[in-house]
Amino acid sequence: MWRQRLRWLSVTLLCLPVVSVQAQQAWYMESSMLLLEPSNRYVATVVATNPTPQPVYLRASTTALLAQDGRRERAPDSGPVLSVYPAEFVLHPNSSFAVRVVADARKLEGTNRSFYLKLRDVSNLVAEGAGSAMATSTLLAHEVLVSVGARNAATVKPDMFVVRRDDQGQWRLSNRSGQHVYLQGGYGCDNAQQSLNSCNMLRDFPRQSAVMDEELRIPAPNAPFLGVLLKPSLSQQSLPQALLIPVPP
Repeated sequence: MWRQRLRWLSVTLLCLPVVSVQAQQAWYMESSMLLLEPSNRYVATVVATNPTPQPVYLRASTTALLAQDGRRERAPDSGPVLSVYPAEFVLHPNSSFAVRVVADARKLEGTNRSFYLKLRDVSNLVAEGAGSAMATSTLLAHEVLVSVGARNAATVKPDMFVVRRDDQGQWRLSNRSGQHVYLQGGYGCDNAQQSLNSCNMLRDFPRQSAVMDEELRIPAPNAPFLGVLLKPSLSQQSLPQALLIPVPP
């Protein structure tokens, strides 16, 4: 009898339908960077999209991106410079929502600064109360880099950057331009009138952004001048500029 039951169970299991389980796509933000400047009156939007069948409760927060002692760090958005509308909202299933970001340019003191806007899923915290705060640590969060310019991208000059060698003999480049720039390449050049095309390319030169007062490690220029190709802002419309910065002996 038990053998018949075993055979019946085996046949039943084999006849069960196979259900394919697909990983559910999570909510996301449709931009990775925003630029707020006079041309858009310091107002922009970022769109959050929820392709899932479940609502998501999102909460916004902002932090400043700056340099302390030459190192890039995050700090509270004192002031604050950025305002986010709404600061909390429900992202409904299978829908998108535009979050409005506004900057108060009066608090920039004539500089260009950058911030991070974070949207964090706090659904568990809202649903269950403050006692579920630990549960929200595993939920999803997304960030957008927000660059705020007190003026449209201005021309930067060689004297706005400093090249030095530290106590360990490592060469460094410091951004004193008051702007969040993007470095595209470095070169060793023989004189201040030389074209970058005829300079010696520094293959390990960092290709990245540099915030105001940030200091980056660079390879030895091995020349009297450091040629730098950069964009004076993070805007896509910003045109590359070539600088020839004196290198100390």
